[in-house]
Amino acid sequence: MNFESSTSGTTDRQQIILIDTNSDSSASNMSDNQQISKGNRKKGGRPKDVVWEYFTKGSAADKYGHYGATCQYCGQYWLRGKPKIMESHFALHCEKVPNNVNTIFLL
Repeated sequence: MNFESSTSGTTDRQQIILIDTNSDSSASNMSDNQQISKGNRKKGGRPKDVVWEYFTKGSAADKYGHYGATCQYCGQYWLRGKPKIMESHFALHCEKVPNNVNTIFLL
């Protein structure tokens, strides 16, 4: 690779331009690098709610990637686990949930 540097106008910034003399192999290397970087990306989306620590995540329920949920204490199952409903389950309905977990979701 050859390196060139240039200054633009009156500013002191330098711009480095990389020139690859092997133009045929650079295209194939670039596509390989792009494929690798795409595979290593994290999936986007909102982080999981704290309530998921107390539920078992089931298989994907629908085409949008929402999961089923099973209460670890009483075994109640939801086809699509929604955090607000799961929290209210602990706060109001689950009789087997320990008090320390119950109080987290009562507040």
